[in-house]
Amino acid sequence: MRNAPLLAPAAAIVAAIAADAHDRVGFAILCALAIGLLFRRRRTALWILAGLLAAMLRGHPPMLQTESRTERFAVTVTGDVRRDEGGGATFDALVDRTPDVAPNARGLRVRVHLRAAHVLPGERLVVRGRLEPFDEPRNPGEPSRRAIALGEGLAGELIASRVLARAPPATGDVRTWGARLRARLSERLRRLVPEPEASVLAGALWGERGSLPRAVRDDFQATGTVHVLVTAGLHLGVIAALVLGVLRLARVPRIAASLSAIPCVVAYAWLSGAHLPSERAAVMVTLALVARACGARLVSWNALAAAALVVAVLWPASVTTVSFALSFSCVAAIGLFAAPLQRLLRRLDAPARVREALALTIATQVGVWPLSAATFGLVAPYAVVANAIVVPTTALAMVVAIATLVCSGVVEMLNGAVASIAHCCVASGAAAHSALQSGPLDAAVSRAAGLGASVDVVLVDLVLRAVSAVASLPGARVSVAAPSWQAIVVYDAVAVLAASLVRDTPRVAVLLLGAASAIVFATTLRPPDGSLRIVMLDVGQGDGIVIRTPRGHTILIDSGGRLERGADRAEQSPAEIVGERVVLAYLRREAIRRVDLLVNTHPHGDHVGGFAPIVRALPVLAVADSGQRYGGRAFADGMHEAAAHRVPVRIARCGDTWSTGDGVRLSVLSPCGALLADGKNDVNENSVVVMLTYRNFRMLFTGDAGFETERRLLARGADLRADVLKTGHHGSAYATSAQFLTAVRPRLALISAGRHNVFGHPAARTLDTLRQAGATVYRTDRCGALTLRVGTTTKLSTMLPCSLEPLPPRLVR
Repeated sequence: MRNAPLLAPAAAIVAAIAADAHDRVGFAILCALAIGLLFRRRRTALWILAGLLAAMLRGHPPMLQTESRTERFAVTVTGDVRRDEGGGATFDALVDRTPDVAPNARGLRVRVHLRAAHVLPGERLVVRGRLEPFDEPRNPGEPSRRAIALGEGLAGELIASRVLARAPPATGDVRTWGARLRARLSERLRRLVPEPEASVLAGALWGERGSLPRAVRDDFQATGTVHVLVTAGLHLGVIAALVLGVLRLARVPRIAASLSAIPCVVAYAWLSGAHLPSERAAVMVTLALVARACGARLVSWNALAAAALVVAVLWPASVTTVSFALSFSCVAAIGLFAAPLQRLLRRLDAPARVREALALTIATQVGVWPLSAATFGLVAPYAVVANAIVVPTTALAMVVAIATLVCSGVVEMLNGAVASIAHCCVASGAAAHSALQSGPLDAAVSRAAGLGASVDVVLVDLVLRAVSAVASLPGARVSVAAPSWQAIVVYDAVAVLAASLVRDTPRVAVLLLGAASAIVFATTLRPPDGSLRIVMLDVGQGDGIVIRTPRGHTILIDSGGRLERGADRAEQSPAEIVGERVVLAYLRREAIRRVDLLVNTHPHGDHVGGFAPIVRALPVLAVADSGQRYGGRAFADGMHEAAAHRVPVRIARCGDTWSTGDGVRLSVLSPCGALLADGKNDVNENSVVVMLTYRNFRMLFTGDAGFETERRLLARGADLRADVLKTGHHGSAYATSAQFLTAVRPRLALISAGRHNVFGHPAARTLDTLRQAGATVYRTDRCGALTLRVGTTTKLSTMLPCSLEPLPPRLVR
């Protein structure tokens, strides 16, 4: 680090941009003044001010703040088209024309969600929809979609219901060339290589991951090898090495070869979509090629600092993204540990290239695993083994795939030329044109393309087998809560110290890294805090409630999802996707290792979406079910998984109770006796209704029960008094009667409903009834997740600011 004059300016500018992103401009200016006046580091102070200036001039791109009305929008498809879980299409687009309600949206880059699945890159569409800003986190610990979109340069999302008009791509529209070229290459690749190998190659070559089977994506994630499917440093490094190798065979001098590789690297980054990871990698590889041309080291602290400077000035918004931190942590770890590790690995009886690859893999994992754990909630213990196999094999597969695509393109060009010549021959009356249709060159190139495709299938199959084998090892998927950023900072500081010791005292370095890792792991623990915590997650139009008792027992009342309409032949039920992404993800973020009781109030998909994913992922000690027969896929999958994992399923009936041993008690109030079977709303009316009691606190959970169930409860004289009511059926107009509320007398009413849901939940009449009963209403569609903490006092908190009536001063009677 001694010969790295750019390191201090880079750190100052990056810190200043980060301060601006977190609204700490005043603090950054005070730091600059203190550094300049008190410590006489005027240059450093000037660099801080320069970073603030860069953030002001080129800072965060414009983002939508409020949503528009449903109107017509003209957009141009500029990104890859992916199929979403609902069967529609998702893609990035530029807004060309906007309604009067959003005149400033013209030219914004947005993510479009469209019900129609057939959309082509480059197409010009007129759609009917609604522009919305990206969300801040709506559930505890959730990543901010707004921050992620900021790093991707997206201003908002367009929720479109249908296409009103469409036009083919404009040939001269440069904005669409990259996506259209990727679509053509993907089509050609899939003609040569079968699935899923073609999707893995498409991911490695230009970052396409949308068509990979979900199980395969999960295996890549679990083994820490998902980075091979995102175009970044590895991929651009392969392109640079490939170009340099070809030029070396052509005996091109080093300087000329290095400089000639730069435009190839930049063009490849553009082809991959010019996303921030590829842009950052292009900058870093370009600097490495310049260093090679000058005879300097390819990886140095000065080069790393220069790359950080360029990225920070050109894309200030990327500085605060996890991708930025992962990229530079990875390269910094290679700079710190790769060379010492190679010297230590000389004792191994292995080729030099193998030792080098192993050293790079270990160094990379040492640098990035805490950030990966914070980002993905996973620690991959066998990542070194998996990457040692996957990375070099993927690099080789990329080279072969590029050669295959080139050969295929040559064949296509030759066939086109032959067809043109043959057409001319026919037009001129010549009779021997058929001899032109298959020449030796065409046949040779076709054989080369076929051979390359076969080799690629073998290589990618090796990657898939390796990833699957490693993912199936015991303990391969270690789910953790996000470690604290303070622990990550401590780990990074210790890693720098360990790197200085690894050459002479490797055992001390290992002990230091082990101690720092233990500190990181310690911050992932979420021990019970002695209070009862009830979290109504924002699962959209559904229910998903997590109860954590004072001693850490976990009870789930429904598990999220969405309604399932008609036959669904998708790889996974859309309801299960919601349950997995929201409810199961929350359990993992909270380091919850076991579910003591899962209550399925009724079998509709919007309540049992997480049933199957949770049983697959975590030990579930018991399931309480309404006992209804239902053909929904999410419910059927959940019952199948419960049987496969030998989870006892108990039919819940009034009088049943569950106690956790720490004061929390669940009592079933309904159904009683025979289930309702003569109405169209029977599945909802047969919902399991439970009362939770803890000390003097009472909360009533009603599932989707409506007026009929409420009438039966009142007729039986059940004790319905509760401090908090989970409002029935998402606030439907057919539940929560005035007579029922008179018996319950809730001070709080919580409603789980999706934004802009087609049912109009919660109904205005229900809200009015709740207010007349004196209940303060909180809704997930407006407030995000709702969290109740019951201890010596009871507090309610929301994920998003809510414009509601003040919380009643006393909840516990």
